[in-house]
Amino acid sequence: MALAGKADVESARGEQRIFEQLRSRLPQDTMWMFNPGDKLLAVASPVLAATLTADPAQAIPLWRQAAKAQDELGYDEPPAFYYPVLESLGGALLRSGNPAEAESVFRECLQQNPRDPRALFGLSEALKVQGKSDAADSIRRLFSESWKNPDVALRVQDL
Repeated sequence: MALAGKADVESARGEQRIFEQLRSRLPQDTMWMFNPGDKLLAVASPVLAATLTADPAQAIPLWRQAAKAQDELGYDEPPAFYYPVLESLGGALLRSGNPAEAESVFRECLQQNPRDPRALFGLSEALKVQGKSDAADSIRRLFSESWKNPDVALRVQDL
């Protein structure tokens, strides 16, 4: 993921191959807190694959797979996976020109993670693209309250 973030996709794909090889050798009884290791890696694998997919429309099935796998994880504190994958699914839907479905996904994410600033941002952007200005402004205010003292400005491509 770090290599992908640095736009070194070739090296990231090499690391992805190593990850998948190691994943295939994970002992069946491996646990990560209250979740089997294979269930956690069933989230991580499509997240990595989707991140390395340049076309957001082609990444959508991978994001859906990751979100479904995340839903199948048992409850844990802190959560077993480091962020709500629905944020990225909504972002991919928005970038691929499907703001109405993105809106629905961001709303689902907010039901599971109230006041999640990234989901609020994505919802605001999805509403704005659909011409729902008043609703977008209202959600943008909630986002501003949740995204306090940021080091970076959030962008749709960051979701």
